[in-house]
Amino acid sequence: MKFIMRTQHQNFDQQIVFLRFLAIILILFHHSTTVFDGWPPSDLATLGLNSHMAMLSSFAKSYGLGIFTFISGYLIALSGRKKLGLRVVWHKMKKILGPCIIAAVIYYIWFSDFSYNGDPVNGTHLWYLPMIFILYFLAPFINSSSPMKFAAGVSVFFVVSFILYRITGIRTFNECTHYIGLFVCGSVFCRVVKHKPNIGIEKIILVSIVFAITMLKDLKSNISVVIMVSCLYYFLKALKERKVKRQGIAWRLSSTIIRQISNKSYFIYIVHQFVIDLCIMLIPIDTPYFKTTMIVACFTLSIIVPLALDYAMNKLKRFIQ
Repeated sequence: MKFIMRTQHQNFDQQIVFLRFLAIILILFHHSTTVFDGWPPSDLATLGLNSHMAMLSSFAKSYGLGIFTFISGYLIALSGRKKLGLRVVWHKMKKILGPCIIAAVIYYIWFSDFSYNGDPVNGTHLWYLPMIFILYFLAPFINSSSPMKFAAGVSVFFVVSFILYRITGIRTFNECTHYIGLFVCGSVFCRVVKHKPNIGIEKIILVSIVFAITMLKDLKSNISVVIMVSCLYYFLKALKERKVKRQGIAWRLSSTIIRQISNKSYFIYIVHQFVIDLCIMLIPIDTPYFKTTMIVACFTLSIIVPLALDYAMNKLKRFIQ
C-alpha cells in the first residue's frame, strides 16, 4: 500500500513539473497580450486587442494562476504540516515575501507608471505572492485529521478574508476569497490520494469540481475552474499508471527545457513583468507588424531574460563563495 501511494505521488510530482511549466507559459502569454488591453497601463491600450485574443488571454490567466494555486494546495497537504512555528513562517516569508518586497521596491522606483494607482504590489502582477503566503496559514486546518476542524478552519478563513477586504479594500484579501477554493481543492486531492490510493480518478475530479465551485463566488471563476480541472484530467490520469511509455508523459516531462522553466517558474513570474515593461519602453511603435512583434518579444524575452539573469546570479554566487 505504501509503495502504491509513494509511486502515485511520484507520478504526480512528474506532472507538477509539466503543470508548473504550463502555468507560467500561460501567464506569460496573458501578460504579453494584455499590453494592448490596458495592462500594464500605457498608451498601447488605445491600439486594442481583438475579442478572440482577449478571451483567450483571460482564459490563460485563469488557467495559469489556477494551476499554481492547485499545486500549492497539493504540496501543503503533502507536507502534512499541522503546526506553523515561527521557523516555518520565517522560511515562507523569506521565500515568498522577501523577493516580492525587493521586486516591489524596484518596480516602484523604476516602473511606477506601469502600475495601477502607483501601488507596486496590489497594482502589479506581484499581488499573487502575498495571497499565496496568506493561504499557507490554512495548513493546520487542511492537514487536520478532524473533518470538522478542516471545514470550520476553511470557512472562517474565507469569511475573515471577505470581511478584511470590505474593511480595508486591499486586493489580496479579495483574491483570497477567489482562489481559496482551488487551494483547498489541491489539498483535498492530495488527501484522497494519501488515504485511498486506488480510488477512481473520475471521482476525485468530480469532488474537486463541486468543491471548487461551492468555494468560489463569481460565475467567471467557476467556469474557469471547471475548464481547468477538466483539462487536468489527462495529466492526473497518470496517477493510476505505474509505468509510462518512453514516448508518453514521463518522457516529455524529462525535457531539459521544460524542467528548467518549471523549476525557475517562481523567479520568472517575479521578473517577467519588468521585461515586458522594458519592451513597451524600447520597441518603437512604428516597428513593422508592431503588435505581433511586441507580443512575440514580450513572450520570448520574458523566458530568456529571467533564466539568463538567474544563471548569472548563480555564477556570481559561486564566484564569491
